[in-house]
Amino acid sequence: MLARLPLFAVALLLALWPAQAFADARAQRPLQLQIDLLGYHVGYHFNETFYLGFTHQSNIESRRFDSDQERYLEETEMFDQKGVDNVDTTIGSRQSLELRISPFVPGVYFALGVLVLEGDKQEVDFDRRARIIGDSAYNDTDLLVTVAGKQATAPALGVGFNHVFDNGVSLGLGLLLAVLDEGETPDVTITTNNPAVTAADLKQLQKDIEDEHRFNGMFHLAFGYNF
Repeated sequence: MLARLPLFAVALLLALWPAQAFADARAQRPLQLQIDLLGYHVGYHFNETFYLGFTHQSNIESRRFDSDQERYLEETEMFDQKGVDNVDTTIGSRQSLELRISPFVPGVYFALGVLVLEGDKQEVDFDRRARIIGDSAYNDTDLLVTVAGKQATAPALGVGFNHVFDNGVSLGLGLLLAVLDEGETPDVTITTNNPAVTAADLKQLQKDIEDEHRFNGMFHLAFGYNF
């Protein structure tokens, strides 16, 4: 949480900076409907400064790499391990309810909200080769690593930009970060073909991966119309 405070502090300073007191299209066209990059966004401008919005983003499945890209995968590194065979990724659905404060024209804002995360999942296959796992070296060892983010509902802080043109067209761009503690650590499972790999070394690799995956947030990029 402490690492995210500077982002919020900068946004707060921007929001409190003196601004000209004039109305813009946010007040004349308060109802906002937008198509998000991964879903949709709807909200209402109470006035030029305060806005309440809801965003829904659907889950997305993708295969980032596969065996047809073998030459490239030979040097690909994930979790400090080389030799990726393939990566299957599922980006879980996200929903947010946020109160935005934006005294500016154009509309730089900071946000307070609630973020509901389904949890992302990533499955990574590594080929057989010599590897350093934990504190030990092993030969002819493959790995299958699965990282599954946990479902969670959490308070969130955000910053972004939303502008409504006089003709009603609106553009939105923002980032909302969940403030999570216990619930943010993903479930990590690791299997290998090599029986010589000790449980202690696998546990160390698992802990390293858990420590690397502590980001839970929503990126918002949308285009729409205000009524």
